[in-house]
Amino acid sequence: MVFPFDAIADALARLLSISDELAGIFLGFIVIVSLCVLVTFVSRAYHGWGIIIPFGIGLAFVYMVGWFPVWTVIITALFGSLALFRPFSEGRSI
Repeated sequence: MVFPFDAIADALARLLSISDELAGIFLGFIVIVSLCVLVTFVSRAYHGWGIIIPFGIGLAFVYMVGWFPVWTVIITALFGSLALFRPFSEGRSI
């Protein structure tokens, strides 16, 4: 039995002549960015906590379908939280 998400990653890997894991990472970032843009346009809540919900849902979805390995989820969540909270800036965060 072929899983549809693995088939999509395999088709993209064959199209671009790259590995299946790298194709899954590309697809995962496309899904996360498109989900964040879609929710941003619909709800107009880009700044603050409004972006963390679609980012987290997209990250969880991409991990569950198998496009992201665990290390990619951890690093992406770390960079996302650093961009949101801005711990090294002197100004106000969020």
